[in-house]
Amino acid sequence: MRSAVLDNVATSFEYYAGQAEALGLAGLITPWNYPLLMAPWKVVPALAARCCAVLKPSELASLTCLELAAIAAEVQLPPGVLNVVTGTGPGAGAPLSAHPGLAKAAFTGSAATGRRVSLSATVNLRPAFSGAGGQERTARAWGCRCGEGRGGEGKHAGWGPEGPG
Repeated sequence: MRSAVLDNVATSFEYYAGQAEALGLAGLITPWNYPLLMAPWKVVPALAARCCAVLKPSELASLTCLELAAIAAEVQLPPGVLNVVTGTGPGAGAPLSAHPGLAKAAFTGSAATGRRVSLSATVNLRPAFSGAGGQERTARAWGCRCGEGRGGEGKHAGWGPEGPG
């Protein structure tokens, strides 16, 4: 099982490398389940698009994301490119999604929270992509040219059963 998870993370990095355009600062909010997969599904497209990212994991599963940040520092990802902010939704997630410096917000979790994240981001005229209920289209959210280049269509589990939209 662990090998399959790590293989999926590595495949995500390989697929998205060089497939999107830089947008600016990305606010990324992940749920408690599958933290080793959910964080890279947010972080990889943002970094591949040459965006700096602020990752806010669930307060119930922050340790994996903190370890991801430590690994990023260990491999000498420049300081400030990947930032992890821990805390509750109202205490850390809400201020992140409403921050005027964000170019985009991406969220996976409940429909109610996804609605709040989307409304917070749009107040600043910023796009927000919500994976509420597991139907997120991460690649489209970051402007990747799905189906072109290395991976072909339908290679990323974050798209849902019908492939990229």
